[in-house]
Amino acid sequence: MIDYKVYMRYLKNIELGDQVEINRGCQFYTSVNLGKKIIIGNNVRISPNTKFYGAAHDYKSKDMSNIADDIIIEDDCWICADSTILQGVRIGHGSVIGAGSVVTKDIPANSVAVGNPAKVIKKRKML
Repeated sequence: MIDYKVYMRYLKNIELGDQVEINRGCQFYTSVNLGKKIIIGNNVRISPNTKFYGAAHDYKSKDMSNIADDIIIEDDCWICADSTILQGVRIGHGSVIGAGSVVTKDIPANSVAVGNPAKVIKKRKML
């Protein structure tokens, strides 16, 4: 399910698994020619206004050249509303990212992470 007002830049670099739900206002940014992807696994829920930034500019270079890296969301994750996921991040299987979080580093499997920058606050216990 892809809700209205979802923006995906360079579709060839975005992979969606089965049973993915992307709510309204989400944005996916990749680079056109750097070969990096945003990969969303199976059974992933993405709440409204979440942003995925797989491309950026290299602040260390004088010309601010384009850089990119993969973003990988493994199976059975929930990314809560208004979160931001940055390039080079892998969110492990079964993890939950709390609303408004900014994920700058990998999140281990079955974790609950919140904040800016996002930090793991507990393990996810499923019933």
